Amino acid sequence: MKYNHFLLEKKEYVHLKKVMNFSHHLIQDSYGCALRVLDAKLHSARIWDAQHMPNDVVRLHSNVLLALGSKELNTTLILNSNVSEDSQETSVLTALGAAILGCAAGDTVQYFKDGNYFDLYIKCVEQQDTFIDSFML
Repeated sequence: MKYNHFLLEKKEYVHLKKVMNFSHHLIQDSYGCALRVLDAKLHSARIWDAQHMPNDVVRLHSNVLLALGSKELNTTLILNSNVSEDSQETSVLTALGAAILGCAAGDTVQYFKDGNYFDLYIKCVEQQDTFIDSFML
């Protein structure tokens, strides 16, 4: 890991903790694995103020270019769980979203899907100028 820890911005951390508090009943559902990964990250992450966050860390609303072997995937990380299959958005409540949150460009993360582990390389992270406020949930 580039920064030796997962990094989360303070306001995003608060929003994600709220989501986790309301999602405990989904642990047995299809989101269960992703929520366990997300919960572990929230417990071990370093929390930083927005002005000190490095630009290459995957945050909510980041545009992320991922590589799996020779294939590439361009996605935007969002909080909403209602994402269509053909969308270029990935919810943080999915296995992929939980795996890349808090990691940085240049990191390789393990992603669990359909009973298999895959090593994803985070090639590039671009931040959108999206203001996180208390009314986003």
